[in-house]
Amino acid sequence: CFLDANGTWHLYYQYNPTATVAGNQHWGHATSQDLYTWENQQIAIYATPDSQIFSGSAVIDVNNTSGFFPNQTN
Repeated sequence: CFLDANGTWHLYYQYNPTATVAGNQHWGHATSQDLYTWENQQIAIYATPDSQIFSGSAVIDVNNTSGFFPNQTN
C-alpha cells in the first residue's frame, strides 16, 4: 500500500476475477482516500494464456536508490 502525491492510497493484491480460489491470478488494484473505504480500479497486471501472476512487490524509487535502472528517466 502506498500514498501518492495527490493523497490517494493504492493497494495491489492477488485477484482471480473468475473464482474465489487460487488460479487465473491477476493483480487487482484498489484506491482509498481514508484507508477505510476502498474503490476497485481496473486490473493492474493481467495473466496471459502462457503465464499467471502470483506474488511480488512494487516500490517507488524516484531517485533510483536501488541502482536497478541507471539510465531510466521516468
